[in-house]
Amino acid sequence: MKFTKTNVAAALMLAFGANASVIAQEAVENKEDNYVASSDFMAAAAGNVIDISQEAPEGAELGNESIVTQEGDTNGTQFAVVGDGNLVEVLQIGIDNTVIGDMTGDSNEVLIEQDGEGATVELSVTGNENTFTAVQTGPPAFFGITNRSINAVEGDNNSISVTSGDFGGHWANNTVVGSDNTITVEQYNEWNEAYVRQLTGDGNTVSYYQDGFYSIFNMTELTGNDNSVDLSVIGAGARHTFAIIGSGNDITVEQVGDDNIFDIGVFEGDDETVLVQQTGSGNMATTDTLASAANTYTIIQEGNNNEGYAGSSGIFNNLSVTQVGDDNVGSTVNFNGFVNTVQIEQTGNENLGLVEAVLDDGVAADANGVLLQQTGNQNDAAITLARVGQSNGNIVTAEQSGDLNILDLVINGSDNTVSIMQEGTGNWLTAEDGGTFQMMASDTTFNVTQVGNDNLVVGSITGTGGSVTVSQTGDFNVAVVNQM
Repeated sequence: MKFTKTNVAAALMLAFGANASVIAQEAVENKEDNYVASSDFMAAAAGNVIDISQEAPEGAELGNESIVTQEGDTNGTQFAVVGDGNLVEVLQIGIDNTVIGDMTGDSNEVLIEQDGEGATVELSVTGNENTFTAVQTGPPAFFGITNRSINAVEGDNNSISVTSGDFGGHWANNTVVGSDNTITVEQYNEWNEAYVRQLTGDGNTVSYYQDGFYSIFNMTELTGNDNSVDLSVIGAGARHTFAIIGSGNDITVEQVGDDNIFDIGVFEGDDETVLVQQTGSGNMATTDTLASAANTYTIIQEGNNNEGYAGSSGIFNNLSVTQVGDDNVGSTVNFNGFVNTVQIEQTGNENLGLVEAVLDDGVAADANGVLLQQTGNQNDAAITLARVGQSNGNIVTAEQSGDLNILDLVINGSDNTVSIMQEGTGNWLTAEDGGTFQMMASDTTFNVTQVGNDNLVVGSITGTGGSVTVSQTGDFNVAVVNQM
């Protein structure tokens, strides 16, 4: 990884604020002066370099075995293994450690342990059923990458495991082409960066655990089916992004800490499952699906100032946002699709829940189910089915329990069933502009139940063949409904 001014500045801004630019400049200059590529490192470390070349027959159950132990300030091991059933073990103790390996064949095993400031592993694997394990520990480098692991795998049923800790400055990059491979990365302390530059194939399992102050995870591209990604992050200032194309993929993300951001990107595929759980303050979760079917997106947030968004374009998709805490924003958009299920549940005060469908001409969102539930005070909810055009055959249920809650309702379409329940004092059913609610619909069933005092229903319904029922229990309530 080439250390850049941008990377350093971003981290330093978090820690040092206004003085970050000066400190960042000095840190980058020092880092760039001292940075040495792995191949150059090997040349510079001529006194402590071991070069191993092994070749075993194809299909051998027991191939060659190499055990390397290096202790000193500058250690380097380079190996090339060709064949099957080979074993390579490397132990390096010192400040700057580097292992460069090239493994071609099946059923080979590589074990690497490094204890130093500048621990680097570069591994290329071509074959099947190979196992690679790296454990990197050592003292922290000042504004540097203490541990680096770069792995490229091409084949099936391979296993890669990387553990970095207990100090900060960890960087892992993996590229996998094949099926049924397993990647497991654990990173501890501050400044963790983990990347999957490319994952192409089916049935792969990727697990990342990051525990530290500043964590980054990026999956540049996942292409394939039935892959599993499990990401667990403990700490503040995390940034995670995904891009996934395929079907039957499962994504699970758990974040515990403050100021976390999760961006799933856009899914293109069917039968996908995404579960995001965030506990803490200032979190944001965003996910979209494009022209897909039977996907399930679930966002669960416990804490303050969270934002959860799920968007869908397709059929038989399930979108769910659950928030427990204050000042949360939960929103879903059904751009163009049929028989989708949307659910927003919010517990707390001053929450905002948004459900939208059909935002542009020439699209449709019909036969969908919408459930919006809010428990607390001064909550706002808005349900908009078709700003332009129509949204037909939908079942809409909105429930608000608390005081001073507002529901904005705009529905254009036919054969919709709308049920509204408000329980508390000073609840209003209004339109999107704060005035009366608007329904331009035919053959629509509209039911409103309000329990409490000072509640208000004022609205107009345009259409034929529908039914309207308003039930109010309490004092000083107002109900005005116009049908045309």
